[in-house]
Amino acid sequence: KNINEFANYPFDLGSKLPIRVARFVVDDNNYLVLVVHHIVIDYLSYQILLEDLAEIYVNIIEGNTKPTTGKRMYEENIYRGQQYLISDKKNEDLKYWKMALQDLNRQEMLPSEISSIDHYHSSYHFMSFNVEPGIKKKIDQASKAHGVTPYSIFLTVINLLQAYYSGNLDVVTGSPATGRYSISDLSVVGFLAN
Repeated sequence: KNINEFANYPFDLGSKLPIRVARFVVDDNNYLVLVVHHIVIDYLSYQILLEDLAEIYVNIIEGNTKPTTGKRMYEENIYRGQQYLISDKKNEDLKYWKMALQDLNRQEMLPSEISSIDHYHSSYHFMSFNVEPGIKKKIDQASKAHGVTPYSIFLTVINLLQAYYSGNLDVVTGSPATGRYSISDLSVVGFLAN
């Protein structure tokens, strides 16, 4: 196998670990290739992981056996999150955000309805819905068949609908969430979004 095939080979999340590592030798150069599925690591964790690997490598080269210290463990983060969910602070935060966002609960204009960009202003419409079990099963099957998460399927459908109704093929949808709420979380490697 070459490096590209190894890096791009789909994960079988039903029976294999969501991480692969291998050493490749190309033209007498050694390459460590690490492939991690996004279900276990978020974007910010990649930088942390690479810094940790670099530190370990330097320690090995220098004959240093001291372990990397001072890192918050993923389990600690999960525990803190669970404690937050049963705390009064969660209810206070929820009340605050409901009040802060109540004025944004208006239907957003689609770009095809805008006569001039100078007159455009953003507003938002929040919508919640339940997915019927039969449809959920089909979404789960599609996501598994394509090697993506159900969220990716929903996001794709939403983007297609926005493009169709707006007449604009350039649709951008963001999901800004890191799940890192304190300085100590900055060193955690794992999937912390949401």
